[in-house]
Amino acid sequence: MMPDTKAVLIGFSPRQIGPCPDMAAALGVEEVCSVSACIAKGPTHWINFWRHNDLWLFSSPDLAWSVVPQTERLGFRLFACQLFPIRVNEPIQTDFPIPDLNVEPPDETFISLGYDVVCRPLGTEFGCSPLYCKQLA
Repeated sequence: MMPDTKAVLIGFSPRQIGPCPDMAAALGVEEVCSVSACIAKGPTHWINFWRHNDLWLFSSPDLAWSVVPQTERLGFRLFACQLFPIRVNEPIQTDFPIPDLNVEPPDETFISLGYDVVCRPLGTEFGCSPLYCKQLA
């Protein structure tokens, strides 16, 4: 069930978008875009710059691009990420408090690509997408 609340902008993420895996291509998928690091990799050693916000994304496009070496930028696309402030641990849904992140609004070049469900294990990045990784889409 979709929450009766609005998604909150939580930051920007530069991601490598590679060729679509055979499984998805067979279904007519052209590319898979996700915050999940197992699907679309972020820049190497981005965390070492310590420029991310409390949700491990970047609060502006400039900060996000600053962790991608100039020579590698053509291989990346920049995504603005929103989050519904809920946490689901079947069968319980609870509020997920989002800290004040002071995220710069995206400009008119950003378009909505859709929604995904991701896990957030104990690490710094978003985890697997059941829609893609578990082939539930």
